[in-house]
Amino acid sequence: MVKNRPTLLFIPGLLSDARVWKPMANELDFSLQFADVTCDNTIEAMASRLWDRHEGQLVLVGHSMGARVAIEMVRQQPSRILGLVLANTGHTPLQEGEREKRQAKIDLGHRDMKALVVSWLPSMLAEGREQDVGLMADLTDMALGVGAVAHQLQIEALISRPNATV
Repeated sequence: MVKNRPTLLFIPGLLSDARVWKPMANELDFSLQFADVTCDNTIEAMASRLWDRHEGQLVLVGHSMGARVAIEMVRQQPSRILGLVLANTGHTPLQEGEREKRQAKIDLGHRDMKALVVSWLPSMLAEGREQDVGLMADLTDMALGVGAVAHQLQIEALISRPNATV
């Protein structure tokens, strides 16, 4: 480990945890921490909780919903941010019809989490990656481990997300 390097805080997206970052994290020579975004139902609360759990200055690495959390962290405490990496995220406020589509996903997750993951996961991957049996098994296990309750909280956070375009 290189001394005096900033801490990288990896912030996962929807239905993800630290496992999604492991392949990249294993290649880096930095102090690494992994965020838990499964306990709150607003982006603002997720960001605040991360500030409470992670000290010092950080380089934020956010994916999808995690990138929205990283943007909010910058809003809350810009002086503690040394760098920002945003991957595969949107920036717009809630779109017409989005609330209903996301509520349907919450409902499906509570009825049958496996069915939710089977219907959702392939669309989250690069074309052809859904044929990688090992990858699909790992990601399915991760999403099922996050579970329906955390999924609902995360979807509620996305429904009420701040507009990241301003």
